[in-house]
Amino acid sequence: MQNSTGGITRRRALTIVAATAATAVLPIPGSSSTARNIEWTGTALGADAKLILCSDDEARSRAAIADCLAEVERLENIFSLYRKGSEITRLNAAGHLAAPSHDMRLLLATSQTMSELTEGLYDPTVQPVWELYADWFTSNPGQDGPPAALVSQALERVGYHRMDIRADFVKLPPNGRLTLNGIAQGYITDRIADLLRTRGWTHVLVNMGELRALGSNSDGQSWKILLREANKGISLTNRSLATSAGEASTFSDNPAVSHLINPGTGRSPHQFRSLSVGHKSATVADALSTGLYAATPQHISRIAARIPGVRVWALDAGGEMRTFGEEVR
Repeated sequence: MQNSTGGITRRRALTIVAATAATAVLPIPGSSSTARNIEWTGTALGADAKLILCSDDEARSRAAIADCLAEVERLENIFSLYRKGSEITRLNAAGHLAAPSHDMRLLLATSQTMSELTEGLYDPTVQPVWELYADWFTSNPGQDGPPAALVSQALERVGYHRMDIRADFVKLPPNGRLTLNGIAQGYITDRIADLLRTRGWTHVLVNMGELRALGSNSDGQSWKILLREANKGISLTNRSLATSAGEASTFSDNPAVSHLINPGTGRSPHQFRSLSVGHKSATVADALSTGLYAATPQHISRIAARIPGVRVWALDAGGEMRTFGEEVR
């Protein structure tokens, strides 16, 4: 299940509505020591983003934030679907890309691994289906989704296993299109967290579309995260959290057709209102929250058991919270 070519996607919508309601993830920091929380807010891959650094040295914090923003800029030039000339834009335009960057090769390889682990429920080549829906609702506002025949035609262009990924060359399936929006926010979150960690930062909360906590808050406690729609608090220390929620981002006024698309059926899944995944890696959590949103509870249980350190919180359509995987303390 992926999202868009630009503007608001499921990740961006989740972040944007964090201040008002719905299915957002909201960090709730606090400080009781001499260090304080120094915050930056802005955007990354078009999504609302935030950095919180616990420090008593504001100049050092601002310098670190500037370095992080330079890294975000570099990665946007690789993964942004709405930035002209980015690697992924050039790949989609030509269907192939020579001399892909190290980050592109690494994330594509990780994407294929996550596709295998989720048995195809996460598939970065589902973009043709997303584009079909976007074009359909632009031309047919207020109507239901595209007819089955058009969905089937778009699905013929989908298939992660048909990507050809080499050290010096990437090729998409015939007439294929790629989106990494279901994993790139997690990857950028990890890159920023790792950059800060290697420079000695030990009390940080990174939100680049997904969340990753380094160490504790400045008061020595875990970072407190609120899953708003489920009204459930989660503690993060050296962990990541990613969330998917269909109704947070739709193509039209019809809540049944969201930006989250099952790459097997070409339709929006409805068994969950929101699904959150905890893991040490924001990249892994991001891809899993994308793919598992289309899974049955039995499927989630089976997949979560394969991946050490995974915890899943799934709020079903009836409002019941179900948990899967390891409980990390």
